[in-house]
Amino acid sequence: MRLNKVWGYNLLVRIFLFILLFPISASTSVLNDVLINGFASTGFSRSDSSIVYGEGIKNKNNFVTGTKAGVSISNQFSNEIDFYLGITADAQINEKMEAEVDTVQVRWTLNSKNNIRFGKIRMPTWLFSEFLLISALYPWVRPPEVVYNSQPLRTFTGLSYTKRFEVNNWSINSDLFYGTSTTNRLFFGSQTTADIDSIYGLTVRTNYNDFQFNLSHVRSNAIVNVYTTVDSGVSTSAGNVQTQIRTPVNLGRIQTYIAGLKYDGPRLYFASEFVVIKSSNSTQLTSNHAGYYTLGTYFNSKNFLAHTTFTKTYKAENNVAAFAGTQESIQFGLNYYHSPNLVFKSDWQRVNPAGNGKGEFQTNPGTDPVNIWAVSVATAF
Repeated sequence: MRLNKVWGYNLLVRIFLFILLFPISASTSVLNDVLINGFASTGFSRSDSSIVYGEGIKNKNNFVTGTKAGVSISNQFSNEIDFYLGITADAQINEKMEAEVDTVQVRWTLNSKNNIRFGKIRMPTWLFSEFLLISALYPWVRPPEVVYNSQPLRTFTGLSYTKRFEVNNWSINSDLFYGTSTTNRLFFGSQTTADIDSIYGLTVRTNYNDFQFNLSHVRSNAIVNVYTTVDSGVSTSAGNVQTQIRTPVNLGRIQTYIAGLKYDGPRLYFASEFVVIKSSNSTQLTSNHAGYYTLGTYFNSKNFLAHTTFTKTYKAENNVAAFAGTQESIQFGLNYYHSPNLVFKSDWQRVNPAGNGKGEFQTNPGTDPVNIWAVSVATAF
């Protein structure tokens, strides 16, 4: 349900006009049942390398990457049935903004501890799955790429069954899901189109006071077309002519294991996630292991958060150049929380590529360290 740039912007404009004009024609009883939320973020990023990193960062001023916006509309039809619609627009690697219907779901609440969701649903696998686009709700300008890009599925179309358990101060949620997905996103540093069927998995989320612990296991079949930009060997007065190479990759039956732990306390902040991806019947992608640690401290009555993040690709075993390459990085950030719904962020990241592939870069960057600077402002309402 992806739209082109012009229609994407028109769609967002129509939604905001609907939000503004809806109260004029709607009855009070209807308004009481409709809940409208939104988010937005924008910023600046730049690196000291001419090789593109992630979603378009290089040694050029970039005001597109990290710019996101979205609105959600939900309605409670009854005590058992509610509806949710989410529309987002975020930056692509071609420095364009494109809007899409990100989430459309109907939830049937069986009782206080059981519910079933149908439609286009967010993948529940990460600590921050429900708000990966809402920058105001996590500490970084950009979530750690080596982890979150290793499993690029953000949503799937299907159904999900959630069951909640409560034991003293412990809250445990299990999410069993099944569906399919077609995604066109950045994957291991390249733009890809992926057709993924028979997605099924289980996520268990445990909350205890300020702690959250996640365990996820996902199985899927994946066929991916990887588009890599390379020099064509033809030169003009304007420079080298670049072209795209399409590489079809059958990733076979993929098993993904994810573990995450987060602590958000009065003074300290900690988050860590690890992902292990294995393919049982593909010679092109064998396994990929990656993880990150984030440690931070609040000060000045939690108005500021200083944090450090270490990320690393531990293993990337495959026979496809587009998926090759390991790297590690260290990142320092400082956030200012003007209010619970408005945050200013700044990051400096030093990426150390291993030189055995391109990793999160568009092409192999060699072994020289690359520095990335970023600032952003984010809000949620």
